[in-house]
Amino acid sequence: MVPVALAAVWFGAPYLPALVALLGAGMGWEWARMSRLRSPSATLLAILGPFVCACAMAFGDAVGSVVLAFVFAGAVMLVERDLRLRLWSGAAVLWIALPCAAILWLDRGAGGREHIIYLFAVVWASDIGAYAFGRLIGGPKLAPALSPNKTWAGAIGGLGCAMVIGALVGAAYRIEPPALLLAISAFVAIAAQAGDLIE
Repeated sequence: MVPVALAAVWFGAPYLPALVALLGAGMGWEWARMSRLRSPSATLLAILGPFVCACAMAFGDAVGSVVLAFVFAGAVMLVERDLRLRLWSGAAVLWIALPCAAILWLDRGAGGREHIIYLFAVVWASDIGAYAFGRLIGGPKLAPALSPNKTWAGAIGGLGCAMVIGALVGAAYRIEPPALLLAISAFVAIAAQAGDLIE
């Protein structure tokens, strides 16, 4: 998926919005399948929510996109028959739809392409670094109840890789001063690793 994602970012609209909308719909379907939603209507809304939000943002309606995310989240909660899944389902729609809108909002801003490539590079470096250092060093588990394969060594290694790659890519595009880039890259890496655990 890396070449597809980079090509979509590089060429921009309509390719990036189309890819984000389709991936958002796919993530909605994956969530509905994993959480075993009992209502077909809830499943459909979980799929449509991120897709529609991305489409709204593609046409430049930032406020409408966010409002739609909350509307679809509320609708999923209303139609899902399993009471235990209602809150999770609504939260999942927001968890997927809002980042879909955010990346397209970022793309529309000045230097959007460079900022997204920087973001991808930092997250990928964090993931690859965490995997490599975790396999190489091993050691104590980070959160065994949530993700048994994650280790503290991997988390620290991923953080270091993200900061180095973030500083290099950011410097190449002259996004921010180097010291600030290190801090931003560290924040993004921590958020990415925390996101995995939260999911």
